[in-house]
Amino acid sequence: MSKTDAMVRVSIAYVIAFLAFATWLGWGPRTGHLWLDGLLADLLATVIVFVASRWHHNSSFYDAYWSVLPPALAIGWWLRVDAPADDVRAWLALGVIALWSIRLTGNWAYGFPGLHHEDWRYPVVRERAGRFEMPVDLLAIHVVPDPPGLRRHVADLPAAGPPEPLGRVDRRDRGPRRRCCRRTRIRR
Repeated sequence: MSKTDAMVRVSIAYVIAFLAFATWLGWGPRTGHLWLDGLLADLLATVIVFVASRWHHNSSFYDAYWSVLPPALAIGWWLRVDAPADDVRAWLALGVIALWSIRLTGNWAYGFPGLHHEDWRYPVVRERAGRFEMPVDLLAIHVVPDPPGLRRHVADLPAAGPPEPLGRVDRRDRGPRRRCCRRTRIRR
């Protein structure tokens, strides 16, 4: 299978996963916690990517997922809180997340040789699991690496909150920190 064919298959799986993600986040049951709703939608999409990776006998199917999820998650959270379209803070956060995602996913796409290649660690993990190979593949390779990525982006939740004008907190202010650090230096 060529790299192009592999990319098409990965893209189709991701589109299906993101449709499920968006459907859950948009119309699924509400938990009352935005981060938990995002986690549940993410787990549903992860299971879809897992099924595709099992279908193709290659857990590297999942490798780019954690870098393409954050923009979808940020947009989903933004829509869920009904933030206005002119919220500068939300646009800035989304821009940074999108640039990070494009850079990381681009690096993956450039180096991805195709579905004939699988990260060398994945078969080792599955072989060591023995008869528990399938649940270990799901949990250790697909699910467990995912929530840390989600936790990193929970920090973006304030950007999805009620709009306030940009202020001192939104920019990097090194003044007081420098003075503080100078006072605490150990003198020899």
